[in-house]
Amino acid sequence: MRRAVRIYAIFLATAVMALSAAVPVGRAHAGSRVPDNDGVIEATQSTPGEQGLLKPGSQPEPQGQGEAPDFVERQCTVTSVHDGDSMRVQCPGFRDTLRIRLHQIDAPELDQAHGVRSREFLRSICPLGATTTVRDYGADDYNRRLGRVYCNGIDANAAMVESGAAWVYTYHATDPQLYQLQEQAQTLKRGLWATSSGKKPLAPWDFRYQQRKNEHRQRQ
Repeated sequence: MRRAVRIYAIFLATAVMALSAAVPVGRAHAGSRVPDNDGVIEATQSTPGEQGLLKPGSQPEPQGQGEAPDFVERQCTVTSVHDGDSMRVQCPGFRDTLRIRLHQIDAPELDQAHGVRSREFLRSICPLGATTTVRDYGADDYNRRLGRVYCNGIDANAAMVESGAAWVYTYHATDPQLYQLQEQAQTLKRGLWATSSGKKPLAPWDFRYQQRKNEHRQRQ
């Protein structure tokens, strides 16, 4: 009996050794624990919509090599600021000044509430004679150049929205950062969002629509 037990023990030990040798070296098997992030470098992901965006106060970022930009970048001089979203600039290669319409934003009209303040704020960012970088995205229906404007390193389009001096032009805006800046201005009640009456300010496109309706009624 003792001899049979001894033989069985020897057989069992031999089987265990054979099974252990069959497991490949370095491969985890059932019951083992792989160290967390062992040898793995996590990729840094940017928040959707942030790549390529320019915050107020930043310089325009250069296009990557091989990319075809959808704008022409010009170094110009500010000659006049008409309102909170339009100006004239003198650019090399052009005899006449170029009319610039600030792209993706819409400022109050001059005869609208906050209109004059909006113009004065843009003039403070882009004073007469200032050197400005204009990213020209082409002409609009009124033959103005749609531009992203940088004066003294400040992204004027973004700064106007951030300060509550202009709206994001909903019908034409594609830059998600501008919407974020507008939400901040609304939350902090800056500029045109600081209404004591609690009424929502009238957007410029609605103001212009009402003016056209009134003019049409007067002609009838």
